Amino acid sequence: MAQKLIKIKMSDIAFAYRSAFQPEHTVFSNLNAVFETGALNIIVGKSGSGKTTLLRLLAGREKAQSGSITYSPSSLKETTYFLSNLDESYFFSQTLREEQQLCFEQGADTDFFQIPGITDKILDTPLQHLSDGYRRLARIAIALWSGASTLLLDEPLNTLDFFFRNKLRFILEKLAMRGKLIIIATHDYDIYTKNRANFVELTNGKITGFSPKKKYYHYIKELANAQ
Repeated sequence: MAQKLIKIKMSDIAFAYRSAFQPEHTVFSNLNAVFETGALNIIVGKSGSGKTTLLRLLAGREKAQSGSITYSPSSLKETTYFLSNLDESYFFSQTLREEQQLCFEQGADTDFFQIPGITDKILDTPLQHLSDGYRRLARIAIALWSGASTLLLDEPLNTLDFFFRNKLRFILEKLAMRGKLIIIATHDYDIYTKNRANFVELTNGKITGFSPKKKYYHYIKELANAQ
């Protein structure tokens, strides 16, 4: 049986940060993009290119001044998990085991119960006492356990060592192949270079390159040849 296509379409998006104390900062003026299932969706670009803002728009954390974001199916927006690169200390429970139980009660994906590095000791240690690296790992584990149809991940593997990065990348790829929509924003794309994915490159709020389901080093070569 064929998997149902899950898709998010951004059309003519305009967005600017506005403040009474600072000049208006335009991030997007006419952004168009489509993200769908079948492979990881990787948004690449330098710091300040608009990667995190794009994820925040998709997650509903920010609202575009004009344009539209269409979710297919329409219920997709309500089953989306956003992993921010900023709110590392935000948890619902005291320990990761309690977070895990909460996720499973809400219909989590039990195929990914075992997350590399998440031992019984880590599960039962108060989250506020974990190191920054393990709190980051805990946030990723909760995202994987969440059962959400869409994962919006801002620098998910940042600060993790090579072993954990590879193991978690493999899990993310399996989830994408199973039909989960996964959109990752990163400036450190080395971990994904040998794997097929949909790559979108942002430069100063504009999409300057797109490569569907190709390896990134092929994508970079195509961009260089086009310039």
